[in-house]
Amino acid sequence: MAEGCNADWMGSLAPALSAFPLAHLAIPGSHDSFSYWVDEKSPVGPDQATAIKRLAKISLVKKLMKKWSVTQNLTFKEQLEAGIRYFDLRVSSKPGEVEQEIYFIHGLFGIKVWDGLMEINTFLTEHPKEAIFLDFNHFYAMEDQHHIYLINRIREAFGSKLCTMEYVENVTLRYLWEKSQQVGKGHVMNLSPKHYNSNYKECLIRVQSILLLFILFFVVRWHLGVRALLFRNSQICNKDTNLHM
Repeated sequence: MAEGCNADWMGSLAPALSAFPLAHLAIPGSHDSFSYWVDEKSPVGPDQATAIKRLAKISLVKKLMKKWSVTQNLTFKEQLEAGIRYFDLRVSSKPGEVEQEIYFIHGLFGIKVWDGLMEINTFLTEHPKEAIFLDFNHFYAMEDQHHIYLINRIREAFGSKLCTMEYVENVTLRYLWEKSQQVGKGHVMNLSPKHYNSNYKECLIRVQSILLLFILFFVVRWHLGVRALLFRNSQICNKDTNLHM
């Protein structure tokens, strides 16, 4: 399949389908959409348990974290060209930063949200019949001023491309085309940082902590086993050398 061949799939739909509510269309999406790059040198994110933050002081643990944090191998532009239209987004302020800058996050910090929004906006400008859906569903280390800052950045990035309807499920592509709107927004317009189930979040963090401890245990055990094997082999070699002398 040629690269970018799905870049205009919405605009290529049959006229009858463009009149269907979006809830009746299968919209391709990606999980942790932004996590094609994370900063291994950054602090561990506030979405992680204290135990993981302590373990991450070990360089090996940081490398393991990067492996589970990166869940995509395509940039926003590449995902859009492949046909992805729903984006699962998790964001955080960076502890210790004076400014209100917001970053994508999944264990480790990713790119700035603004950079990602601009990449998406460039694609939409080049493909005026394509619509995307931004689902900001996890907020970390964010006060009300951070939410307001994020909303203003989204408005600044997309301007009139933002869908004015609160619930986009019943909106049709034809309606969006007539209004020249291309961006449906999710929970980001809710200023409460606790809109999602906190029990689920805590459970997920605990599971990740346990998995990391198990992985670290087996890696250390394997490393010690290799060292013991090498030591035994060296002892045998020494004995053989002594016998031949």
